[in-house]
Amino acid sequence: MNSQASFPHSIVYVSDEQRGCVLKFKSDGTFLAEWGSPGNGPGQFDKPRGLAVDDSGFVFVADSANRRVQKLTADTQYVTKVDIPTPLGLALDASGRVYVASWGSNMICA
Repeated sequence: MNSQASFPHSIVYVSDEQRGCVLKFKSDGTFLAEWGSPGNGPGQFDKPRGLAVDDSGFVFVADSANRRVQKLTADTQYVTKVDIPTPLGLALDASGRVYVASWGSNMICA
């Protein structure tokens, strides 16, 4: 397991880099869902790392080896992607802007 992000309603998301998926739990550890599989299609991951969850419940995943950030709904549906060179870490500011730390390019994207 590589990264985790919490949503205000006691939900925890965890990226599993080795299995190429994202796991969803209640804060008490109760498993809720798993989504994604190894690959490069929509909703698939190759070394998912950083996670962030916005106030609307959208989940952002730094899909590192696929060189993109994917946006998904809280119920595991793919929304869109943005190509970013080797994204590792994600953060959100108060207005919902997503910041991406990109390895190898020495930059932070917003």
